[in-house]
Formats: sequence, C-alpha cells, structure tokens
Amino acid sequence: MAERCSNCGRELDGQRCIYCDTLADAVKSYQLYGKGHVGFAFLGFLFPFVGFLIYIAFRQRHPEGARFILIGVIISTFIAIVLGLAFVAMFAFSQ
Repeated sequence: MAERCSNCGRELDGQRCIYCDTLADAVKSYQLYGKGHVGFAFLGFLFPFVGFLIYIAFRQRHPEGARFILIGVIISTFIAIVLGLAFVAMFAFSQ
C-alpha cells in the first residue's frame, strides 16, 4: 500500500507532499479511503441527498471514497428517474 498524505490523501513523493507541503512524518496509510469502499457507494445509493453532501465534504481530503459515494448517488438518481417515468407512463396510457 502506497504512503498517503494525511492532509490531502494523495500519494507521497519523498519526504513532503508535493501538493500541500505536509511533512512525511504525519503520513497515514488509509485502508478505508485508500482504494475507495463499496459501503460508501451503498450509503450514497440509500440516501442520495446525504450522500451528495458527504461527497462535497470528502472530495478534497479523500477523493477515492468520495468517488464511490458519488457513484451510489448517480445510480440511485438514475433508478428513481426511470421508475418515475415508468410510473407516469403506466398511468398516462392506461386510460
């Protein structure tokens, strides 16, 4: 697992983070955020509005986890739109 900056979450290149200038002594190895997590996608799927707010909060510090949340939000929104259109079409053409 690559070393990641504790401040911005990006991979380190030597003793300092080249993006935010944080020292390598403050480095953490992210297990939950490092490669993303399917649980985040599930959270975004079940609660799309809350998931989008969490995405906004996470996108700078933990971009991989935020991406999974956004994927869940997009899937949930797409399913809601398709089901809504099917529901409207079913009642519009039933008469």
